[in-house]
Amino acid sequence: MSKLKKIALLIVSIITGCLFLYSAYTKVIPIQLFEYTIVDYLPVSWVTAAFATRIFIGLETALGLLIILKFYGKNKWILKTAFLLITLFSIYLFYLLATVGNNVNCGCFGDSVRMTPIEALIKNGFLLISLFLLIKYSNLWLQKWAKLIVPDVFFIILLLPFILFGFPDNQPDWLRNKKYQMNLSEISYIETQQPNQVLKQTEDKYIVAFLSPTCPHCKMAAYKMHLMHKKNPKLPFYFIIGGTKSDLSDFWNKSKASDIPYSRMERDPFLFYTHGSFPLIVFINKGWVVATAEYANLDQQIIEEWLMKDTN
Repeated sequence: MSKLKKIALLIVSIITGCLFLYSAYTKVIPIQLFEYTIVDYLPVSWVTAAFATRIFIGLETALGLLIILKFYGKNKWILKTAFLLITLFSIYLFYLLATVGNNVNCGCFGDSVRMTPIEALIKNGFLLISLFLLIKYSNLWLQKWAKLIVPDVFFIILLLPFILFGFPDNQPDWLRNKKYQMNLSEISYIETQQPNQVLKQTEDKYIVAFLSPTCPHCKMAAYKMHLMHKKNPKLPFYFIIGGTKSDLSDFWNKSKASDIPYSRMERDPFLFYTHGSFPLIVFINKGWVVATAEYANLDQQIIEEWLMKDTN
């Protein structure tokens, strides 16, 4: 093989590996966004989405690093696995096109680089061509080393996301003897629906999220609650959005949560109720806050069980 050809294949290998690593990196900032994207577009459970997220991130990280180092393994199984993974992602993109169209962010690069399914398919096409060229023409580098270390390195990196991003505790913080009253019907709101409308529908239990429209974590919380509400429209969610001057267009665009009723609250009372820490998510029963939860811990099954439980 000519020196120029070797250099060209090395460059292709480095660029291909970097794309895999960048794809994995963007899926962890934050990792929940990729989980929610999977739940949004595929008919899978929350647990399945969380597991798949970590597997895909581990795969992309392991494949990207080993491809950059040209540690392709015996019979170039690393390149073949990467080819199979991109093929699988492409099938998912065709599914998105068929079910929701092209005007969505496919999640291939998280929220860092928003890509439509067609744009992602074009990117995948270049990756598949690059991988095919590497499989067909590249030589193994340090083949004896690769046979020994590639499988171990691959599986260690594959497991790293499960260690670094453990599954969150799905239990809210039940306040028990520390519960406190929050009579939202007495709060002075600025616009839109009142919580009393939600109370009539859900009798005495509902879940309120205090959200700031400019807070990234608040958008994530709203997005997750939207997905749960989408799966079960009877869930009694309600948003209280702080501030009255900010435009909510970006908030609704990122969270997709315009299906959930809300009210807007002036800045000072909003900060009074949240103590300046948001998103604040509270479980309310007959005007008493009985639990608080982080948005990452919200579990649809636990919420449904709480709503069905006879509590006084």
